[in-house]
Amino acid sequence: MKNKYFHILTVFILLSAVSFAQSTFSSTAKDARNQATFESNAPLEDIVGVSNGLTTKVTLNLNDITKSPKGNVLVDLAALKTGIDLRDSHLRSANWLNTEKYPSAEFVLTEIS
Repeated sequence: MKNKYFHILTVFILLSAVSFAQSTFSSTAKDARNQATFESNAPLEDIVGVSNGLTTKVTLNLNDITKSPKGNVLVDLAALKTGIDLRDSHLRSANWLNTEKYPSAEFVLTEIS
């Protein structure tokens, strides 16, 4: 009987070590605290905007975060706000971001340095 419990304990310890070594962090577009900002240096003015429509998933090795990071951030382009509704409409139009055809932008994590 002792031997059986020892194996179960060993498996539990190994699984715990794996979960601490690699962790996945994620969020959905409904999480209000997530925010992406952007800046555009236009000829007549600099434009700053935000989007709260983010969906993220990042997996890191917590022992060495530079080792094999994986992840992506999906930004809902229709959720972009610049503070001026007419400018937001122009930004979403086919002349600029064309959010009807391209509703989101995806950023892929390839490395951490």
